[in-house]
Amino acid sequence: MKNSIEKVQDQLNSFTSNFLSVVISTITNEQKPYTSYAPYVFYDNHYYFLISMIAKHYDNLSLNQNASIMFIQDEAQTPNIFFRKRLSYAVSTILDIKDDMVKGEFVKRFGDMATMLFKMDFLIVKCNIENGRFVIGPGQAYNIDCQRQIINQATNPKGHNKK
Repeated sequence: MKNSIEKVQDQLNSFTSNFLSVVISTITNEQKPYTSYAPYVFYDNHYYFLISMIAKHYDNLSLNQNASIMFIQDEAQTPNIFFRKRLSYAVSTILDIKDDMVKGEFVKRFGDMATMLFKMDFLIVKCNIENGRFVIGPGQAYNIDCQRQIINQATNPKGHNKK
């Protein structure tokens, strides 16, 4: 029988399987946060996303490779809007990956649209996970390592207190 951490790990492993895009946050030249999204694939324990060279994220990542990516449960699927399941990672990125296997994953997942974008100014960005957090409900946040493994449950000794 699986313990509670193993059950959460199973949830983590399957959580992103139905997502087609990832939310990306980068830092501008003015040190301001910028958030958008992009189509992604998961291959060989890394997340990859596509961006155009004219996208703001391209400029931001050219100056600062650090970013955050997030997958968040659809509002229509959550029983409580305050506790949407979500998975976020701090990542370092590498721009313009030239990997035919990864490119093939995009084509397999997104078909002719991916093929067309690769003929334009779109490029592949690789995300190297540094750490993460998986939140599955109130009081159920878990810290994640760079290999996408649950380290422990995030705790606050005081919990959520009333004012």
